[in-house]
Amino acid sequence: MLTDRLLRALGELEALEQAAAGETRSSAGDKYETGREMIGQARAMQERIRADAQAGLDWLDGRNPSTASGAFAWGSLVLASGSWYLVCPCPVELHVLGIPIQGVSLASPFGQACKGAREGETRGFRDRSVEILRIL
Repeated sequence: MLTDRLLRALGELEALEQAAAGETRSSAGDKYETGREMIGQARAMQERIRADAQAGLDWLDGRNPSTASGAFAWGSLVLASGSWYLVCPCPVELHVLGIPIQGVSLASPFGQACKGAREGETRGFRDRSVEILRIL
């Protein structure tokens, strides 16, 4: 999934480069500048997608699945208040055996609230309690 996301972003970046090269200044200068700005914004978005996908792939390459921390930490698969979370560096949404799993970063507000939690602990997140039920 991350490889597909990375390849799509690279393809989009290449298409944007070609579009920018084909953009010619017309007599309506505002139209030209607006087109260049739109290409620039699309390029920035694709760069973020590319960087997130690459960070996820790099992270996966460095993981050792035989080690588990037993806490809400990088690489943990966590059942919290009835939902499954994978603690990872990039936002992903997976389905394993029909079970939805949401990727969550430790830098996210939810990740910060649950960081270091162990099975059986309850943490506060916004206006609700999050119970850590299982950590794999």
